[in-house]
Amino acid sequence: MTKDPVFVNRTVINGHYIGRKPHNYLPLAIIATILNPLIGPIAIVFAIMSTRSYYDGDMKYAEKWADHAFMVAMATLGITLILGVAIGFTLSNLGLKGGHPP
Repeated sequence: MTKDPVFVNRTVINGHYIGRKPHNYLPLAIIATILNPLIGPIAIVFAIMSTRSYYDGDMKYAEKWADHAFMVAMATLGITLILGVAIGFTLSNLGLKGGHPP
């Protein structure tokens, strides 16, 4: 077994230190996809692109795609929450003034 840093440390590519792997938010993207399968897969794609960019040695794009994955996942969760409340309010018997109908 060799002690060459290229094989020992994954943060070294072609003999250059590229830094720690940025968090790609894949678990958050999966949760967003489960809650909203229309928009959530976009976050998964960005998370995978972040990982691939890191393994290609491009930290700039790895962080960029990780940020996009986070923003899309959070937007998906927000949209899902707003739609859930709106649909729940529409299907309930509560009026706009509150209380129960007579």
